[in-house]
Amino acid sequence: MKKFIIILIFILIPFFSGCEKHDINRLDVITAIGIDKTENGFAVIIQALNQYILNPQRSVDIAPVTIKKIEASSVHEAISKSSNHLTKKYYLNHFRILIFGEDVAREGIYKFLNFFLNFYATQHNYNIIVVDAGTAEDLLKIHSSLELIAGIGIYEKIYNSERQYGLGLSTNLDTLLSNIILEGSHFVLSSMKIFGDPEKGSKGDNRQSISPDTYVAVSNLAVFKEDKLIGWLTEKESIGYQYVMNNINKSVVTIVLDDESVITVSIVSNKTKIKVNIENDSPLIEIKCQTKGNVLEDMSGMTKFTDEYIEEIQVKTAYEITKMIEDCMIKSQKEFNSDIFQFSERIHRYHPKYWKNIIHNYDSIYPNIDIKVTVNVKLERIR
Repeated sequence: MKKFIIILIFILIPFFSGCEKHDINRLDVITAIGIDKTENGFAVIIQALNQYILNPQRSVDIAPVTIKKIEASSVHEAISKSSNHLTKKYYLNHFRILIFGEDVAREGIYKFLNFFLNFYATQHNYNIIVVDAGTAEDLLKIHSSLELIAGIGIYEKIYNSERQYGLGLSTNLDTLLSNIILEGSHFVLSSMKIFGDPEKGSKGDNRQSISPDTYVAVSNLAVFKEDKLIGWLTEKESIGYQYVMNNINKSVVTIVLDDESVITVSIVSNKTKIKVNIENDSPLIEIKCQTKGNVLEDMSGMTKFTDEYIEEIQVKTAYEITKMIEDCMIKSQKEFNSDIFQFSERIHRYHPKYWKNIIHNYDSIYPNIDIKVTVNVKLERIR
């Protein structure tokens, strides 16, 4: 036992000797990082926390965060240059969101990720997103009455949307890098959209208004091929994608019954299974969703409990979910030719010999793959 303890001490010494102690008062905490295209290349936007807001005993009328835009030849150079603007050492350990402006995302994001992979002081649990028709700088400037710190507010909105509605999507660095290097497959990222004038939204008055002129909200999923943004799904297509990828925690489906009653079904769980078969030397993808929900609202005011009523709701809810999935499939195949569902990885895993023969032609094969979608909806409760 004594020998074991001595060995353990020698193993742990290098770890403890390499640790740095930091006084939080001597650090500028970075809460968000953005990357935008510029005329000369690109710029890194950092959002640093003003630590006065962490002390409730100090009442200082200043902005809760500061934004700095720094042009450079590399991300590391830009981050290092931030020392020219900040009064303390930058602290990247706990920034929550990495944002790409739409213009820079269309040119490719892979080259920007190497710094975040290699830099010792960054954890990999931050979310990575795109700005829908906007820049990271504008997004980080918007004052919100719901959250003093824009970077944290963006992170929480995406998480909340993901858990309650199914539109938001959390993607960390490790997941993104795995998706980029996966042969034949592509990926999606969550996005935020600015509503209103970004210039007005950057003023302090925007935060004090009950109905702000400018605000930001979770938007549709951004579609990438290799590492380049190539387009956008609609809201329903985005949710259809989430059903396929087993990312639905909760969501909502509205349907219209034969008597024209509008019904709201609260989706409480969904489990999707994907099976890949090879038939006539072509892939056949079978997607089966087992979905459970509750009827929470009947706009006719007359909730019924008959078997016919329940059956009609289940069938029409399954139809709506199927349509969302199929519309997303069609767009990914016919418009984008981007295997965002990573079917190629399943073909590779379960049919490796077949994959070896088609790997170099997958781009021409994917748009014509047969995909069969089956959705079964079961109502657990009618209120």
